[in-house]
Amino acid sequence: MKNHSNIPVANSSRKNDHFIRIVGAAQGTSTGLSRYARSLRQALEAAGNPVDVAGTPAPPVPGPLVGLAQRFGFDLRAFFTTYPLVLPAAPAHGLTHLTSQNQASAVAFRAPANLVVTVHDIITLAYRSDPELTGYMRAYDKFFDDLTIRGLRRATALIADSAHTRDDVVRVLGYPASRIHVVHLGVHHSIFHPWPVPAEFYARYGLDDTIEPILYIGSEDPRKNLRRLIDAFASILDRFPQARLLKVGAARFAHEREQLQSYIRQRGLHNHVLFFDQVSDGDLVSFCNYARVFVFPSLYEGFGLPPLEAMACGTPVITSNASSLPEVVGDAAITVDPYDVDALAAAIGRVLGDAGLRAELRARGLARAAQFTWERAARETLAIYREVLGMCNHAKQSQHARSDI
Repeated sequence: MKNHSNIPVANSSRKNDHFIRIVGAAQGTSTGLSRYARSLRQALEAAGNPVDVAGTPAPPVPGPLVGLAQRFGFDLRAFFTTYPLVLPAAPAHGLTHLTSQNQASAVAFRAPANLVVTVHDIITLAYRSDPELTGYMRAYDKFFDDLTIRGLRRATALIADSAHTRDDVVRVLGYPASRIHVVHLGVHHSIFHPWPVPAEFYARYGLDDTIEPILYIGSEDPRKNLRRLIDAFASILDRFPQARLLKVGAARFAHEREQLQSYIRQRGLHNHVLFFDQVSDGDLVSFCNYARVFVFPSLYEGFGLPPLEAMACGTPVITSNASSLPEVVGDAAITVDPYDVDALAAAIGRVLGDAGLRAELRARGLARAAQFTWERAARETLAIYREVLGMCNHAKQSQHARSDI
């Protein structure tokens, strides 16, 4: 593939002279945010655009203070890599791209020139009073959210994962819509695609073909709406006694897992809901290909990548008609009101009971997912970099012109 949009690197032997610096999550993490930074970098470099990548440094917190905080269940170092106070040195002649809105806390009072920030969502900024949407209700969370808002307003340009997120930023923060660019995330189609589920997968996870697997991928975050999914699942068991709900993904907080499991026991479903924490990408694809249906009833998503990845594997998808999800799945999924347990149960029952519907959703999902690639995301992001750097050059030329008068 030819590349016509390369951005030059000033001096590749000196890191601070790279034109583009992407600031991602701490090295070695496997969160959605770190996947975004890694996927974007790989796509940019594959198109012939080398970039410099740096993590967010944790402040030098004394060890005894870190230990004291951990005794109360608070990880200081993790908090300050999520909401950093400082960033790596900016490129001497280029552009800094923060790959998460929370990183903007580090530029609340002083921002580097040519600053681009990706905003995945502003849940804690826009919906901090709704306990179903955010658990960030503590004073220090709100303080750092306010720093984030201040930092976002210092950015030269913002990238939003979806038009829904862009509209939230305009509505809540008053940021000019003309400086917010929508760039949809991509799917790694070399990883997520239809394939036969290997025998060792069944053995590794104690699964077989006698059950009807309903798959959910994600955390127990309240906005993921798992209690209503549990209620909907319970209501179809009389009709589909072999159905099992597979919950794949580590808990964000231990107490959220404990509360969900307690609720499952109260409903008498502890033998029908199976938990699988960290799994490899290969096994994640096998879970998608194994599932009869993928259900993602989230109350709010800035984008919502799991439904697209399931579609790319040919798995029928049921998801919410809320926030960005209809924008992402189009007409390739069944969308329901996430607060309506009966509607969610009816949709699951329809898909499990109708092979023709499953085949139709499979075909639509594969076609829809094919439209979302990291190559396209990188190309659109490069166009934003060029625009920002062009604004910088224009400003410098205007300044020189005025000094010559």
